Amino acid sequence: MGRGFHSLRLGGAPALGRGFAGGGVELLAFRIGERAFFVFGFAKNERANVSDKGLVALKLLGSHLLGYDARTLSQALRTGELHEVQSNE
Repeated sequence: MGRGFHSLRLGGAPALGRGFAGGGVELLAFRIGERAFFVFGFAKNERANVSDKGLVALKLLGSHLLGYDARTLSQALRTGELHEVQSNE
């Protein structure tokens, strides 16, 4: 299965007066058809980018999370180390 680390650039919320330039960035680690982990996010008006060192660390974290087996993932959810987000789609 495919795996990856993806950056999503999000538009702002014009209805809240922030305009599209007030958007943000979310970094996701994913394994297609299995799971995805939100590993970092920030508002573009608070931070310009992630440093090269920071990106390496986030990719390492994402790889670590994607390596969790079902038992480790269940334990991380049970202890509050991770939180599950469910979609109705």
